[in-house]
Amino acid sequence: MSGSAGKDRQKEAKARIRREVLGVRDALGDGDRRIFDRLIRERLFELPEWKGSQIILTYLSFGSEADTREIVRKALSKGKRVFCPRITDSDRGEMVFVRLRDAEDVEKNRMGIDEPAGDEVFAQDADDALMIIPGVAFSASLERIGYGGGYYDRYLAGHGGAKRLAICYECQVRESFDNKGQITGRFDVRPEMLLTEKRLYRNDRHG
Repeated sequence: MSGSAGKDRQKEAKARIRREVLGVRDALGDGDRRIFDRLIRERLFELPEWKGSQIILTYLSFGSEADTREIVRKALSKGKRVFCPRITDSDRGEMVFVRLRDAEDVEKNRMGIDEPAGDEVFAQDADDALMIIPGVAFSASLERIGYGGGYYDRYLAGHGGAKRLAICYECQVRESFDNKGQITGRFDVRPEMLLTEKRLYRNDRHG
């Protein structure tokens, strides 16, 4: 198989998984979603990585994503510094993290997604930082399929140091995507941990 054919096959496989998983996630009832979000928060707040981090880098949940708004409020109430993504170049898939001093101090970008309204950009690699990463689908071995823009892959390629934790609903997790390494590539960033309403995945182990 040629390189271009392999990339096309990988792209098609990712698109198929995105459609399947988003269909399941979007179909979750509001009651189930609220319960799952609460369980994720309870697990998160007990993690040593959360307790030991003074800086939280987190996405602002949109649509049917696992909720982060209450996570932001909790972090701010604990005196943690919170930074959230702001897209700087959508054509190149680039973003920065901007400080959020109040959970309501946001403005919508052209895609309708909330972004911080401030101007303090996170510009350091901090060992006491925890990054909460979104995603469409994950495998139990911590492979990640995002939304296709490559924002987190590009950002993390140039910014290390922060501990990487993804959160999602258990319905977004598959035991594996395939057995031949054709879905995710070497430039696809994996989280170090994955937290759902049911368990913590860490280095191929369930917690």
